[in-house]
Parts: sequence; structure tokens; C-alpha cells
Amino acid sequence: MTKGDVMNGRREEDIKWRSPSHDWVKINMDGSTSMIDNWSTAEGVIRDSLENWNEGFIKHLGRCFIHNAELWAIFCGLEVAKLREYRKFIVKSDCLEAMECLTNKFGEGNSLSLVQKISMVKRCFQFVKFQFIQREGNVVANWIVRTCPRGESKLSIIDFPTFHVRKLLLEDKLDNSFVNDK
Repeated sequence: MTKGDVMNGRREEDIKWRSPSHDWVKINMDGSTSMIDNWSTAEGVIRDSLENWNEGFIKHLGRCFIHNAELWAIFCGLEVAKLREYRKFIVKSDCLEAMECLTNKFGEGNSLSLVQKISMVKRCFQFVKFQFIQREGNVVANWIVRTCPRGESKLSIIDFPTFHVRKLLLEDKLDNSFVNDK
């Protein structure tokens, strides 16, 4: 399959993780809600234009709907970006509903307080792009959210990836040679 080929109605390049342009970082995030033990988590991973791990983050939310967990993941990602003084970054989520809330389908006047918080924090940065990513292109973020144990509800920074996450990062890097996001 070559770049741009269609697989199940989707182009291969839309499924794989792609590195951002030089001087940009990409924040892939995911929210998770467990119906079994009734808890939710927001988390993400930040990578640079060379596909290197910068850091990850996780926040345990308690109980909430999956859509809210996804929005919390985006908000937490923006908070980490502000803390680390990133200026230009792409926010990727595999929750189409959340991306539509933030890109223009519902607009800035949305009454959801979390969407309003995200819109306010977004103004602190030079450039922020919100983009939908297929679940298959969000493998590292999905793995972290499924494997991090429950802990405190404060936002925690993950400085070093686990062995399995490093393996997933390497697979992305080897599979994505010479492919950049614009």
C-alpha cells in the first residue's frame, strides 16, 4: 500500500501518526471512562517534530461521561503546553465530537464551561490546531490511558515512557519516515 491509498474508506496517511513540522509539537490525547468501576481518566503524550517523547500527562477525573473525559484530556494538554511554554502545537484526539466542539461546529459561544475554559487557555498560544485522528493513529495515547493505574486527581506529568510505550514510539518512527503533518 502506498501513501494515499484507501483502506476501508480511509487514506493510510490519515490513520498513521505523523510528526509535526519543525518547531511544532503534537499533543495526542485520550479520555477513558470505565463502566465497570465507574471512573474516568484524561491523558496525553507530547512529541516533537523528530517524533521524540517530550512528556506525557494523566489526570484522574472520578466519574464523568466519555465526551467530558475527552474534553478534559484536551484541557490538560493545553495546561501542560502552557507550563512547558510551547508556542505552536497540534492537538489530536480520536473523539470527533470533542474536535467538532472546538473547531467550529458549535462555535465559541458554546455554553459548556469546559469548552469555554479550553477556548480561554487556547488564547495563550501563538498557534493551536485541533485535529481529529483515527483511533489507529492514536496508539500511544490509547495505551497510556489503558495502563496507568488510578491515582490522585491532580494533573501528573510523566517524564519517562514505559518500555512498551518506547516500543510503540519506535514503531511509529520506523513506520513514518519522511511523512510530516503540515
